[in-house]
Amino acid sequence: MSPQQLSPPSILLGYTAIFAATALVCLGGLWRARRISVPGVRRGLTALLLASGGWAAAQVATLLAPTLFLAVRFYEGGLIVGFATVWAWLYFCSAYSGRSLHRSRAARGAAIAVFGAVALVKGTNPWHGIYFSAEMIGQPFPHLAVDPHDLYWVTTGLSYALAGVGFFMLYESLRQVRVGAGQLGALFGLTVLPVLANVIGDISSWLLNVSHEPVGVAAFALGVLFMGGRRFEEAEQAGGSAKPVLVLSESGRVRDFNARAAALFPQLDASETIDAPLAETRPDVAEALSCEPPRHRANVIEVGPNTSATASADEHRYYRVDESSAGAGRGNRRVVLTDVTGQELRRRKQQREHRSLSKAVEQSNEAVLITEAEPLDDPGPRIVYANAAFEEMTGYDESDLLGRTPRILQGPETERATLNSLRVALEAGESWTGETVNYRKDGRPYLVQWALSPVQDHDGQIEHWVSVQRDVTERKKSRQALERYREHTDRILDTIDDLFFVLGEEGQFRRWNDRISEVTGYADDEIGDMTAFDLVPDDEHERVATKIANAFANGHAQLEVPLVCKDGTTIPYEFAGSLVEHPDGSLQVVGIGRDITERKERAAELERSEQRYRTLTEHFPNGAVGVFDHDLRYTLAEGQLLGTRLPSADRLEGSRVQEVFPEATVADIEPLFRAAVEAGTSDRVETTFGEREWTVWAMPLRDADGEIFAGLSFAQDITERKQQQGALERLNDLFSKAQTLAHVGAWEYNVRSDTAFWTEEVCRIHGLPPNTEVDPEKSLEHYHPDDRRRIKEAFMRAIEEGTSYEIEAQLITADGDQRWVRTRGEPQLEEGEVVRVRGTIRDITERKRQEHSLRNRQEKLEALYETTNQLLQADDREALTTLLVTLVDETLGYSATTIRLAQDDQLVPTQVPSTVQEHMPERPTYDIDGETPAAEAYQTGETRIYDDLSAVLDSMDRGDIRATAYVPMGSYGLISVGSLEVGGIDSFDRRLLEVLASYAALVLSRLEREEELRTAKVEAEYANRMKSAFLANMSHEIRTPLTSVIGFAEAIDDEASTLEDSLETPDLSTLSRFAGLIEQSGQRLLETLDAVLNLSKLQAGEMELAAEAVDLAAEAEAVAERFAPQARETGLALRLDLDAPALHACADAGGVQIVLRNLVSNAIKYTEEGEVRVRTYQEGNEAILEVEDTGIGMDPENVPKLFEPFRQASEGMGREYEGTGLGLAVTKKVTKQMDGRVEMETEKGKGTCVTVRLPKANGRASGA
Repeated sequence: MSPQQLSPPSILLGYTAIFAATALVCLGGLWRARRISVPGVRRGLTALLLASGGWAAAQVATLLAPTLFLAVRFYEGGLIVGFATVWAWLYFCSAYSGRSLHRSRAARGAAIAVFGAVALVKGTNPWHGIYFSAEMIGQPFPHLAVDPHDLYWVTTGLSYALAGVGFFMLYESLRQVRVGAGQLGALFGLTVLPVLANVIGDISSWLLNVSHEPVGVAAFALGVLFMGGRRFEEAEQAGGSAKPVLVLSESGRVRDFNARAAALFPQLDASETIDAPLAETRPDVAEALSCEPPRHRANVIEVGPNTSATASADEHRYYRVDESSAGAGRGNRRVVLTDVTGQELRRRKQQREHRSLSKAVEQSNEAVLITEAEPLDDPGPRIVYANAAFEEMTGYDESDLLGRTPRILQGPETERATLNSLRVALEAGESWTGETVNYRKDGRPYLVQWALSPVQDHDGQIEHWVSVQRDVTERKKSRQALERYREHTDRILDTIDDLFFVLGEEGQFRRWNDRISEVTGYADDEIGDMTAFDLVPDDEHERVATKIANAFANGHAQLEVPLVCKDGTTIPYEFAGSLVEHPDGSLQVVGIGRDITERKERAAELERSEQRYRTLTEHFPNGAVGVFDHDLRYTLAEGQLLGTRLPSADRLEGSRVQEVFPEATVADIEPLFRAAVEAGTSDRVETTFGEREWTVWAMPLRDADGEIFAGLSFAQDITERKQQQGALERLNDLFSKAQTLAHVGAWEYNVRSDTAFWTEEVCRIHGLPPNTEVDPEKSLEHYHPDDRRRIKEAFMRAIEEGTSYEIEAQLITADGDQRWVRTRGEPQLEEGEVVRVRGTIRDITERKRQEHSLRNRQEKLEALYETTNQLLQADDREALTTLLVTLVDETLGYSATTIRLAQDDQLVPTQVPSTVQEHMPERPTYDIDGETPAAEAYQTGETRIYDDLSAVLDSMDRGDIRATAYVPMGSYGLISVGSLEVGGIDSFDRRLLEVLASYAALVLSRLEREEELRTAKVEAEYANRMKSAFLANMSHEIRTPLTSVIGFAEAIDDEASTLEDSLETPDLSTLSRFAGLIEQSGQRLLETLDAVLNLSKLQAGEMELAAEAVDLAAEAEAVAERFAPQARETGLALRLDLDAPALHACADAGGVQIVLRNLVSNAIKYTEEGEVRVRTYQEGNEAILEVEDTGIGMDPENVPKLFEPFRQASEGMGREYEGTGLGLAVTKKVTKQMDGRVEMETEKGKGTCVTVRLPKANGRASGA
């Protein structure tokens, strides 16, 4: 029976009426929901009502559906819309409770994804049936009975869980509301009642098992929209904020507030507060609200510790009061209090600072200018303030500036681009910094740096512009100078021996000097891609990384590490780096690396030396011994007095001299120590320490190479000895010094008596008689005027300051002679006062002369060394003689030099410079066999030097020339050198001239040999041409009659044979034999002529061999056929071994025939029995022709000479085989001209194999 045939019972009508009413109530609620002022709440409630109304309508359609199909479809639609109700509920709860979940894109996306998945499952249930199954039943009336499956309960549980989340959000919000929270809680509780109805419907027959949720939503909507709408909105406004909130009526009465407001103002919790005027409860808040503007009041109130439950006992807090309308058309006002304590405290502090700042600005050194904010266009914002620094910088007074615009400071050099940039910042209301050229009142330009900032009012509007300006003209000049200095520094860094580099935080190279490339071998582009770790061993990476990190952390780092070069070698280096800040703000490490190879070697040598000296130092009597390095730091100290009269060894070792001894002692011994390790001198000095007197010696320590690696010092206590010798020293001091210093005069000046004493040696040096009385003034007059001031100043310092001196100066003796002396003065003190000055004077004239001579010789040697190479490269005699004259003049200083060459038994002057002609016009030619000095020097081959040749040889006018030297150049001539001074040519110059002469002889010898070689070459070429022509002519002249002789011999042989057969004549065999001998001899002579002619043509280059494809197999067959009769006559087998029918070589056919004929002919000639075999085959890119015989062979060492013309294995009158010895020579030359080569393998008594290798013809295949 169908549902239409059934009469609907009253319960069906009741369900239908309830769900229909629910749908209508939800639709009505939509019209009222539009009045809710909060957009999020309004949208959430609208969605909830719309979804619930749709769900109720679907329930009505399900109840009234006439068929099962339609009932199931409507039921599925209701389930989908019902699931949407859950998400609308969550949206509403999030908005009402003041949360942002409903505004989250991620939350929205997740909701859409879950809803879509569930809706898809529900909508497709008829196809899969996994969600529920249904049927129509008739009790208590025809309706759809649903059998939920597991997935149904899963989605139902999910829906209730999501709804529970919404209730939790509402609970948190309502918990904050102080008024009406219970009523609203009951109102929200209506939505839970349908859940009970669902449970009853599932477990009993009292209610149907349908979804009753739309009924609960409708009841909630009625309560919210029609009964408690005002309280609903008030609660939302009060409870949805994390700040203290008050809800006021239009007349200013308290309608509601949240828990945070109650905590801030405890008096609000009193019951009489509700509907009471706010002015009575919190007059400060009411006063703040009464301020203008009326719709957006903003003010700050102070809440003391006695009026707030949230403030601590000694804390005042500040709140900003903000008001807005709490509901459209209802007159409610929502008051929010924002905690601005931090801002207010900062503002008040800024006010105090502003008052102080105003005073400070006036006194500031920085120029400050304040202008109005508008207008930006002409005429521009006016100046309202300028401090004294600005007036001083520009030259304008306050009266000149106020009311005018900053444009009065602009001028021709003010850049428009900078002003445009400033204009952009002004229009955008942003701060601006830059540099411009401004002009002072007097018209002078200056470079100014600006920092411009806006000043805003409370509404955020710009009121003024404040600029702080600074004159940076000089700073810019300094910066430009700094850039130039930096460029200069970069060039200097590229020339130093140390490594310079800049590293980034990862150890990458930012900058480096050229020395790094020179030392490591890496190019600059390679270093740019490397880090510091690439230049150290792998096991040092961690330590290097730690040091770089320390540099960036502590500002400095230092380490020793091997430097790995590109070729794999290592060099010990010490690196030191410091942290610097780059102008771009980044941090970098600037480092220096120094090669410490020598220091390492010195340290090792020092260690070895310390071991050697340790035994000595341990037993040094009455003193101590120490070893010190270049920094004057003790590395070893031993001795009997250490720790008693001297510091202990522990105190000395590792300490510098300056750190151990007092200044007076250091002043005595420091120069001594430095001279030992720096100059390598040994010396001693007397000093005091610990109220005792000491003698200190210092000497250098050298390694195996003679390099100084440390110093050795001896200190001996001489206190007692000094006391014993004191009296004796004053009496014998001058004598002992004079005796100790040989050839040194001693002197003394008594300061108190103003008297001086000179020894006899001092008087002698001055050219004065012994015991001459002198005083300092007279003594000073003997010194050269250029040196008197230095001597006087040093002498006065010795008297006044007690300073010793040692000076080298020029002295003029009483006779007027000039000498060099070294004078030394040493003050003598008694009780701290200089009482006398003692000194020495030494004549060093000879040493100075030797030094000058030595420098002169060194310069000559260097000049001679630099120019000798030019002499050796001379290409003819004229160039050589010119160079000789120039070299002698420029390097030795002798301009009067003549070069004489041996020609036709005479010494002829071939190079006479104009200087010689000026001083000695006559330059005759000398006979080599003559008796002149020049001839004698040439004959003996020894240098002759005459201090004054005019005194020896008066037969010739020598002009101004006096000293003369004749230096032989072997057998080629002489170098004649003249000087205008008597004895002006010394022995050293003589040796240099002899060196030059020997070089000249070598060059002349070379030129002579080159000339002989050129002549011999011309003659040999001419003889070769004549030989070739002779051979060609003779071959031609002999060939013509020889051909006739051979022809006649053949004719005679034929005729004799004919006559012998046809006539009865006597035996003609003898005639026939003679004819054959004539023919054979002629043929051999003809072959010899051909060989000679071929060799002649080959040697003369007249035989032209074409490079073309030649079939070696065919040529071999032709030659074998020609020589086959000859081989048979001698009983030999002539065989052919052809690797292929055709084998093409790149050669000349005629040349191949010459080679084959010569080789086969020789093989037959030198083979008495056996065979001769001719082979052709291919090997790689070569075509091979091979002739092998079983003949006599030969010794392998004779093979090379066989390829020479006219050479044979057996030679001489007793040779065994005939022949010219030209065959193999022609064969080799022909083969070579065809780009081939000949090889021979032979063994005496076993035979010979000759192999000819020719290039294989391209593009031609071997084979059939």
